[in-house]
Amino acid sequence: VATLRAMELQTPPGSDIVKKNLIETLGIEAFNPPDVFGFHKPTYTPPGPAAAAQLVAPEMQLMTTPSLINFLNGLYSLFDNGLTGCNRGLLGYACKYGTHGTLTWTPAGSTGAAIVDELALLLTNDRLHNTTRAQIAAAYDAKAPTNAAAALRLAQKLVVSAPEFHVTNLNAVTSRPRPAPAVVPSQDRPFKAVVVLFMNGGADSFNSLVPHSNCGSKDYYAEYAAVRTGAAVPKTSLLPIVNDATNYPQPCGTFGVHPDLPLYKTLFDSKEGAFVANIGSLVEPVTLAEYNAKQKRLPPSLFGHNTMQQSTASVHAQNINAKGVLGRAIAALSLQDSPFKTDLFSIAGMQKMLEGAQTPNIVHFRTGITELNDYDELIQELKKVSEFESDSIFADTYAGILRSSLNKTKTLSTALDSVTLDTTFGSDRLSLQYEKVAKVMKMRGDTERAVYMVELGGFDTHGSFELSELFKGVNDGLDSFRAEMKAQGLWDDVVVWTVSEFGRTLTSNGLGTDHAWGGNHFLAGGQVNGGQIFGSFPATLEETGELNLGRGRLIPTLAWESVWEGILEWFGVDAGSMPTVLPNLANFPSNMRYNAQQMFSSSSASGKQQSGA
Repeated sequence: VATLRAMELQTPPGSDIVKKNLIETLGIEAFNPPDVFGFHKPTYTPPGPAAAAQLVAPEMQLMTTPSLINFLNGLYSLFDNGLTGCNRGLLGYACKYGTHGTLTWTPAGSTGAAIVDELALLLTNDRLHNTTRAQIAAAYDAKAPTNAAAALRLAQKLVVSAPEFHVTNLNAVTSRPRPAPAVVPSQDRPFKAVVVLFMNGGADSFNSLVPHSNCGSKDYYAEYAAVRTGAAVPKTSLLPIVNDATNYPQPCGTFGVHPDLPLYKTLFDSKEGAFVANIGSLVEPVTLAEYNAKQKRLPPSLFGHNTMQQSTASVHAQNINAKGVLGRAIAALSLQDSPFKTDLFSIAGMQKMLEGAQTPNIVHFRTGITELNDYDELIQELKKVSEFESDSIFADTYAGILRSSLNKTKTLSTALDSVTLDTTFGSDRLSLQYEKVAKVMKMRGDTERAVYMVELGGFDTHGSFELSELFKGVNDGLDSFRAEMKAQGLWDDVVVWTVSEFGRTLTSNGLGTDHAWGGNHFLAGGQVNGGQIFGSFPATLEETGELNLGRGRLIPTLAWESVWEGILEWFGVDAGSMPTVLPNLANFPSNMRYNAQQMFSSSSASGKQQSGA
């Protein structure tokens, strides 16, 4: 809006410039926050200098490659066409509805330097660095003799691409060239991938895995139904699975899977999937007595979304500045004595779990990676804007993100558009995310290790017991993804792991359920030692149980570290790196931990290449 005012937008009578449908392109939209907590996570730290300085920058959550490129495209189109949908404009619905406004500003000066000074005042509050001014003025002067109008548009585009337009502090540009990212050469080792589904909001996962029958002397399902009341899943609709209790005995021989998760049953029965019972964020093991006596360290602000999401993503619960567990894992794999060529992808925006030394690739779930308008014309000038490092932390953070986005958008966009799949995915949000994962995976080249994140929101079910639509989305997306992985011959080389910030109360609040702690999750892949339940399903769900903090908030008996250890060992993280990747691992005894041999087939754990199913 400030740009529209500064460039003197003139609109037709009655035209509304507060536009809708921007959330999917820009990541933000007036009157439409992504959740009840507002537009930005207050603790968000972007990769780069801001993270190194342990500073938060909530609004930089929008500076993903898709959102940044879409924002720049919208502004570039504004200067070229006015307020329209033309050429990826801000209105987003092509050119057929014409213009909703025209920019009428004209510069008072006639030289490149004078015009850039005016633009700097209007668009950056005169904070544009002298080095950047000179670069943009030179670009203007080179084009102006043949096309003054095009030269003005070029200057406008370069000013709004500069760090000073996107951050509010001064840009202290140095003479230090920005270093190129380090590249680890591939050694042509077999590819492996970890795909994480984050179930945002706190999934009611004691309805994904339910005690059913063969529970010794008690009717455990009746107990479950009595505790859960309106939240209980009818026994007749549950999909029964028989637990292989050889290694991990459970209170029941038969459990029930939610009726809208039939793939979980299929994978469990075919030994391609396993449940993990009562897992959550822990610093160290804790009993009910120790919790009440405050004798053990606990994750900060238990039961709060923001802090528990951070703990789940970092798997270093007590350290609010910790990077993401997968970011640390990728860094370790890149630094080991025999380093792997690695990559990170999120199809769900910026994800704390991927935060680390290597900047993740952000792919939009619907549009993939959009190319920058006028890329070939602008790229050399845009590279000059981010050519040198800055002593301004936030300006340097933006410049690094811009450089990374420019490096990736052209190559990834072209490659992604050319990929075809054998499987037809659904049109729901999660299926589209899995589809993008499958496409990116297919164009992996000589990458040896890669991690991918997808996300489904809506699990904060305070006002509803209804899980069918959510679980159906989880089921259908994974079903299509599994089919495509088998078609690509990669199902044995992939592990899919669901996580959520916490479980939900076993007891009802009358309309739905509230925030709790431990929950049940699912692990799938061609080499998963499936057909069993890792961990210990609670012996009772009653209020008097030894894990119950009240209202069915259950203390986890497994930590996230318990499962991550085995996944990351299978993935290739060596024993020497594991304490760095999982700093709290030594806090947990061996009976709370699973290694790769326990979780995966021996051939997979040994690192031999697997064939697709």
